[in-house]
Amino acid sequence: MSRPPIKLDAMSFYWRMSKEPSASVDSIPHFLPFEFGFNPAFGLLVQKHNPAVDDALHRAYLQAENVGYLQDGHALAASYGGDFLAFIAGTAPSGGRVLEIGCGGGYILQRLRELGFSVHGVDPSPVAVDKGREHGIPIVEAFYPYDGLKSSCDAVIHYDVLEHVYDPLAFLKAHHRQLLPNGMIAFAVPDCTESVEYGDLSMVIHEHINYFDMSSLRRLVEAASFTVDRIERAKHGGVLFCAARRSDVITSSPSTNDAKYCRFLDRVDQSIAAFRKVSDTAGEELGVYIPLRAVPYLAAVDRRRGLRFFDDDPGCHQKYFAGYDAAVENFDDFIASPPRHLFIASLAFADRIKAKVRDRFGDTIRITTLRELFQD
Repeated sequence: MSRPPIKLDAMSFYWRMSKEPSASVDSIPHFLPFEFGFNPAFGLLVQKHNPAVDDALHRAYLQAENVGYLQDGHALAASYGGDFLAFIAGTAPSGGRVLEIGCGGGYILQRLRELGFSVHGVDPSPVAVDKGREHGIPIVEAFYPYDGLKSSCDAVIHYDVLEHVYDPLAFLKAHHRQLLPNGMIAFAVPDCTESVEYGDLSMVIHEHINYFDMSSLRRLVEAASFTVDRIERAKHGGVLFCAARRSDVITSSPSTNDAKYCRFLDRVDQSIAAFRKVSDTAGEELGVYIPLRAVPYLAAVDRRRGLRFFDDDPGCHQKYFAGYDAAVENFDDFIASPPRHLFIASLAFADRIKAKVRDRFGDTIRITTLRELFQD
């Protein structure tokens, strides 16, 4: 590769929302570097390995927090979880034995048990294990692969897990060993297809090691000796669903072409330059909708002050991202005191948010959407 990689020297390390701006747990840093790498065998964008990031992630995963939105009572559980359950039901054999890796609040396992499946799980989080105990579902407190899982199963499932794994090929090969001869895997990963195409930093988070598009996901799964039945976009959540059947044949051939990576890095440079203009134009105060998606851009232009964060997720309200002193506001707060400049850091929801702001304030607020960065 003829050009240098993209590196963010200090990006907010997100693993939970805090009630205080300086809240810290077990000395987990507020800011850590992020650098892109590339796996040419699968055409897969990755986060380059960094021991400091690895250590912080390991400690964060062991904390009694952050089980995600697939839990009873969460506003997104029924829509996101229901979408995945329908996909699994069309994949796994009825009544079969299902292993879930990364169980969160146990939502998926509970629903599968109600559908007649035999269920169990593995998760390093003590919260997930406690939730399993509460619902009478056996969940082993461990990182996967785990040698203690001796029995074979009909299906291995996970939601938003594979993107966290440093060696996703070995991870999937462990599924292969876990499964019965006709066993299936069904899983979800964030859909980074558009972001990879546009050179969009908004997909970046330290927790995510792998950034899959449809092509790289298929190549990886096939290299682990699975036959892909289907890869499709979910109805909710901006994720890709993949279902594949255990095979004894590797059907993908490795590639060593890094043209995709070079094109991506060039477009990232353009996106950063466009966001720098937005930040400079906003001056002393920049409003940001969907702040988690904006964090990489803020890191790229080294902006930590003069920010207001907005999000419609009630679970974020009046909470803080690591290293920032801006509590997350909701739309009622926005109405009460609107910013003059607003950056909407979302590909999926930008049009809806922009329309809501325009309906209330007309053209009095200057708005830039994430997608508009790529058209600059």
